[in-house]
Amino acid sequence: RSEEAEAERAKAVEEVEYGVADEEAPAVERVAVVAGTTSAMTPVPKLKPVSTQDTADWYADAVFYHIFPLGSAGDNGRGVGFFDVPHTNDRKSEPVDRLLKIRDYYDHFAKLGISAIYFSPLFESKQHGYDTADYFTLDRRLGTNDTFKTVLSELHERGIRVMLDGVFNHTGRSHFAFKDLLAHGNDVAKSEYSKWYYVDPKGRSGKGDPFKYKSWEGHEELPRLNLNHPPVRQHIFDVARFWLKDIGIDGFRLDVASEIEPPFWAEFRGECESFKPGAVLVGEIIHGDYNHWVAPREGLLHSCTNYQLYKAMWSALNDKNYFELAHSVQRDTQMFGKLTLLNFVSNHDVNRIASQLSDPNHIRLAYFFLMTARGTPCIYYGDELEMRGDKKDSDAAVRHKMPPPSAFPSDDARDLFLSLCALSSLRKTLRALARGDISIVHTANRQLAFLRDAPAFGSGEHENVLVAMNCDSKPARIVARIEGVGLRDEDVLRHQWGPLKGTEVAVARNQVELEVGAYSGVILSKE
Repeated sequence: RSEEAEAERAKAVEEVEYGVADEEAPAVERVAVVAGTTSAMTPVPKLKPVSTQDTADWYADAVFYHIFPLGSAGDNGRGVGFFDVPHTNDRKSEPVDRLLKIRDYYDHFAKLGISAIYFSPLFESKQHGYDTADYFTLDRRLGTNDTFKTVLSELHERGIRVMLDGVFNHTGRSHFAFKDLLAHGNDVAKSEYSKWYYVDPKGRSGKGDPFKYKSWEGHEELPRLNLNHPPVRQHIFDVARFWLKDIGIDGFRLDVASEIEPPFWAEFRGECESFKPGAVLVGEIIHGDYNHWVAPREGLLHSCTNYQLYKAMWSALNDKNYFELAHSVQRDTQMFGKLTLLNFVSNHDVNRIASQLSDPNHIRLAYFFLMTARGTPCIYYGDELEMRGDKKDSDAAVRHKMPPPSAFPSDDARDLFLSLCALSSLRKTLRALARGDISIVHTANRQLAFLRDAPAFGSGEHENVLVAMNCDSKPARIVARIEGVGLRDEDVLRHQWGPLKGTEVAVARNQVELEVGAYSGVILSKE
């Protein structure tokens, strides 16, 4: 995307105010309140599901790692992405196997407990990857398709799934279909690809072309595909088949999924599952009711990016107001409780969490919540080393080169990394952290506690995990009231995290009393 487009997206993400949809209202009246404006959402169409399979277990249990492989111009040339690539692809140079640098991080991923990697766009493009030139080819700045196959095989051998960014709403101007439009010029209507895009032969584009065309949010370097045109749909389905079946990836993150209507995604999912059962489709969605696009048992997308919880994860810490986070968790449960959403505290479109937070002591707490909350956690590359990046300095500021895996800039960064390793391990040990429901059991401005509850394997019992956090600069006493949420008097909880690890506390009078240190959290599980 262009710098202007990215700036607009960042502004939308950072300034959004979410309104709670009225669940009793007709679907057509459900609304999204965005930056003070209200817009009616179209009703979810009654589709005949192609698939009613729930989201694959591997996704619900995963810890994701998000890599931005290419880069963006700006920030004094430092926006070179994970693999340190040139900002522009001349589309003539010989491929360079920069993707193989990922091998230096295999042990790093293992320590972090990473079980899935999501790559931002890496198809052949001119710049950052969102301006796709060739959907069937790895960007030459990263290598060849054989390079990718090698890395994919090595990651699979290590138990790591791979998800690619599918940018199917638009292409770049270098895509073969759009190049044919340019070649026809004034006779654009005679191009066999004239219906691949939304073309107006009577107009003139801002780039001087003798025709107008729709583009992503008005940015003409990203012409919008006409997904209602059958050959275009087939082209996208062929792309999915190629990467899922022929190459062997495990799913797609779908760019600007909310700008494409659900019937397309229903058909797309059916195509994907016909040649890759268990593939997972995660939409990029910011505003509105996620259920409009995400409904795994009704043939729509399996999941989406959880921007509506993301905002509270950092602003509650900056304002020292855990009531905001508690409200967001409860709203998330009420509206999206049947979904498994992709949670994050940083990504390529927003400030890195180390720059977003006003108090560096809160960085570990932000990730502590991410790793213990309901949903699938996603770590943005370099966050575990406390990389910083503020988008006011340009998109490139959050897309720097990945440092060596042992390059901890401070003791705090090393502690963060070790905490993430341990928390990831706990998610695998305590099933309730990955699969459990969530109930808020204590809220104060600077303290929050919640209970995770999930059926235990092979028995009628439930696994309960109690999590408490304190963002204050001094220790705090928390009284968690657990009546009606799965625990009973005389149940014994064992500390699994923090200085009291291994010690026990009993439930009494429907409550649990805890001491939580400054800027820290505790995790207890029922014995």
